[in-house]
Amino acid sequence: MHGMSWWQFETILAARGDNPVPRIAYLEGTVELMSPSRRHEAKKSVFGMLIEAFCFEKGIRFEPMASTTLKNAAVERGAEPDESYAFRAGAEVPDLVIEVVYTSGGLNKRAIYRGLGVQEVWFWMHDHLEAYALEDGDYVRIEESRVLPAIPLATLEALAKTEDAYDAVQTFRAHLRA
Repeated sequence: MHGMSWWQFETILAARGDNPVPRIAYLEGTVELMSPSRRHEAKKSVFGMLIEAFCFEKGIRFEPMASTTLKNAAVERGAEPDESYAFRAGAEVPDLVIEVVYTSGGLNKRAIYRGLGVQEVWFWMHDHLEAYALEDGDYVRIEESRVLPAIPLATLEALAKTEDAYDAVQTFRAHLRA
């Protein structure tokens, strides 16, 4: 929906209440409503389980922020990530956001998260993981995570293609312990 004011965005959020769907994003006057599919939700959960397994195995404290509504009226941006994590106690904005993309088009999520100050965004698209880090006010493509150094992104990508989430997490844990 184009030509939407911030107040209208806030009204849509309030009308939806605590329901998890539709997911809502806002970028400079455009509102996007999304109803994630079962396949989408399964994939985002796999990434969440893999990240959490990594943190537990490596002793990294984290705060799962899941699809918490992130918004900032001053920069006209709002989004509800598929998964998100803070690695700093009391953080208002996650350090890492994961977005699973199965359809093209829609709002520019990098522009939204850049304006919200998210340090790193990972996109799962076309069975491939793309990672971006905020650098000098813009996202640059990275091969290694900056917020979770030593997490093997190539291994995550391979395991995310596994059909069985339990097997993916157990394989990852064994890999981390080896």
